[in-house]
Amino acid sequence: MAAPVVSGAVALMLEKNPRLKPNAIKAGLMYTAERRPESPLAIGAGYVNIAGAVNLAANIDTTSLLGQYWILNNGTGLSYTNMIAAAPVVWSQTICWADTAFSGNALFYNTIAWNETVVWG
Repeated sequence: MAAPVVSGAVALMLEKNPRLKPNAIKAGLMYTAERRPESPLAIGAGYVNIAGAVNLAANIDTTSLLGQYWILNNGTGLSYTNMIAAAPVVWSQTICWADTAFSGNALFYNTIAWNETVVWG
């Protein structure tokens, strides 16, 4: 069931921002995932948070240069929580890439991790 849900989330993200590259999509899905107490080996980055991922996608500036801020405010307003089934969901705000974990404001920079030439394992 997870693959169709994630595919649908990606389609909605691309509808909001068609210029997103695959690495930005993956990073957005991971960053907005709902962190769970289970082992990361069991559930990966967490539970997919479609509302958060679409909100983040709508606020990504795909034209920003390396080292520049790449988060916009396109009217949707960017927050680190959203409501799902009347319960607040806090974004994990963590992305693991290579041997480094990026969290918090690390997402706001268009760093090499989001480059379209990076291969994720």
